[in-house]
Amino acid sequence: SSSTHGYNAGGTVGGTSNVIDKYQFNTSNNATDVGDLSTGRQSGAQCNSETYGYIGGGSGVVYTNGTEKWAFASDGDATAVGALGPSASAVPGIGAASATYGYYAGKYTGGGDDFIIEKFSFSSDGNSTTVGDLTASTYAAYPGGSSSATHGYRAGGNDGGSNFTDVIDRWSFASDGDATDVGDLTIGMGDSGGSSSTTHGYIFGGWSQTDTNKIE
Repeated sequence: SSSTHGYNAGGTVGGTSNVIDKYQFNTSNNATDVGDLSTGRQSGAQCNSETYGYIGGGSGVVYTNGTEKWAFASDGDATAVGALGPSASAVPGIGAASATYGYYAGKYTGGGDDFIIEKFSFSSDGNSTTVGDLTASTYAAYPGGSSSATHGYRAGGNDGGSNFTDVIDRWSFASDGDATDVGDLTIGMGDSGGSSSTTHGYIFGGWSQTDTNKIE
């Protein structure tokens, strides 16, 4: 999101999409197509600075290991700015953002690196680097994400299959390091949406073994 518009990049519509859509916050109009990603991708992690939207990773015909950005000031296509870190052939689970850095966490590799937290700079384009680990590394893929002014949060997740976690992790923006377990969801869930207000994080929908329409 910018201060005035929400954005969706990529996804699946009868095949992977490369479309960047935007919609205005103070009206009820439909979204409009304002640009394209360099390739179609789904399940990419999105976050934003004050001036750009970002998407990292995702899958299409093959995994996409790059990060792209698009400007809020004018409509147009996204441009490549860097690559993911270790195990780059992966789908980042969530995006989070401080004032100066974007973060990816809980990416799905099908292997043992699903717990990694990565960050990349907003001030200069470049690759993301590993800065810490999530706590529940076994079921860390496909969580829900949110951000406060000082911390990034990961809620839930799975192992790419039917095993889930209810863990809520947070990590500091002030210094690199591992996340800490700060609470639990009411049930284990994965593939969920995440969002933030100025005071709370939210997780909604997704996949669990009991209930899929929850907002927490």
